[in-house]
Amino acid sequence: MNTNNIELIGFVGARPLIRESRNGREFATFSVATREYWPESKNVKRTTWHSIITFSPSLISLCKHSLTKGSPVAVQGDITKSKYEKDGVQMISVKVNANDITFLTNQMLSVMREQNNNMPVI
Repeated sequence: MNTNNIELIGFVGARPLIRESRNGREFATFSVATREYWPESKNVKRTTWHSIITFSPSLISLCKHSLTKGSPVAVQGDITKSKYEKDGVQMISVKVNANDITFLTNQMLSVMREQNNNMPVI
């Protein structure tokens, strides 16, 4: 059982970038915005941006041809951390290494809201 698992449901922030690593391996990166609501107020929310990366050839192909800014998606994967230095300061980058991406429709979002006690629109 993998305990380093995450599932995010949100909206794509921008069209994915398709690049190659130094060793020639293709990968895709994009961001997903999720929103958190508080039950006391329908107007209070917090948006969190998540960095997504995938090395899966089939997911890269889907990203190239189907993923656009604003697309509703469900992303499943593992959390990865890496350290780097910026302007002499040690930084930590947290990404989701996606192993599954599901493209959601408005109908799917409606069903999810009904199943989750009429949660607000994501």
